[in-house]
Amino acid sequence: MRRVLMDTVVAKTGYPEDMLELDLDLEADLGIDTVKQVDIFARTREAFGATCDPARSLREFNTLRKAIDHIVERARQAKGSASAPTQARPPAPAPESLPQEVARRVVEPPAARSVRDALMGLDLRQAGARDEELRRLGQAVASRVGAPPPEGGPVRTLGELLQRLRKDR
Repeated sequence: MRRVLMDTVVAKTGYPEDMLELDLDLEADLGIDTVKQVDIFARTREAFGATCDPARSLREFNTLRKAIDHIVERARQAKGSASAPTQARPPAPAPESLPQEVARRVVEPPAARSVRDALMGLDLRQAGARDEELRRLGQAVASRVGAPPPEGGPVRTLGELLQRLRKDR
């Protein structure tokens, strides 16, 4: 678990592994923002079949050691609560092949969408945004990137907003 988490942190942050200590505060000491933390933890959980605990806050896992302990706990719970399969499982991979398999899952994007993709595809109206708020969002983003405000009415997603800004440039 430690190896997978460290490899993911190195890949996502660019920090050399020898700089990472298990008890450093992720945000205060390493400057890893919460979006990256969520992505790192999600990739590590997925590699071990652990589920997210919605009752726990990200702030509770402010160090790599705390994150490892939590993911190990969740992976054990997932294994313990999994019902017996109706078909026989394939044999477990040989120990030599396990690190490569886990590393491949960490480096390659998972089948599920990334946090960025999820945010870009989020329907802003379903999230409660009103047309006027969407119009102001378009104007604010356009002004920030030095483009004219998007034409064609309010946008539904951030991805659509970016497409319109690129087209209008």
